[in-house]
Amino acid sequence: MKKNILIVMLVFVSIMSNAQVFNTAQVLETGKFALGSQVTFNSGNNLGAQIIGSYGIAPWMDLGVRVNSNNYLGADLEMIIKKDKPYVSAAVGAHMGGNSGIDGTIIGTIPFSNVLITTGLDVDLNFSNNGLAIPIWIPIEIEYYLKEHIGITFEADFGLVGNGWLTGVGLSYYF
Repeated sequence: MKKNILIVMLVFVSIMSNAQVFNTAQVLETGKFALGSQVTFNSGNNLGAQIIGSYGIAPWMDLGVRVNSNNYLGADLEMIIKKDKPYVSAAVGAHMGGNSGIDGTIIGTIPFSNVLITTGLDVDLNFSNNGLAIPIWIPIEIEYYLKEHIGITFEADFGLVGNGWLTGVGLSYYF
């Protein structure tokens, strides 16, 4: 129990940042909860971090909420498209902060023992005083399970439209 409390404290102590996906195509089981934090660095030489919480609300859907150091608050619903290997899911959501917008992601995950490899497409519709921006990213993520309920994630996001690159590392704890 002390080890679990320490891990949760480490997650909360992490500073917050701006990341894109940090997610796999698997959804949480109904009633299960996950908490993660990621430290990121982007092409604008900005260092930051974020905290993400997810909760399984149905056998085929979970709800995710994230906050970061750029005054960003976002939420999404992720739904399973393909339940068998390789896994495929889609997420839709919204965010507010430096700008407000609508988010859409489709990702696929290939599992290898205690490693998950994920990629896909992440598209935002960002509304600001300057008009509409539509950044598009390709995320590539590797999640390695240190233990059954603890994963470390490495992600690189490549901006196709409207953004440069972003890279990050994070820790996830699954309850």
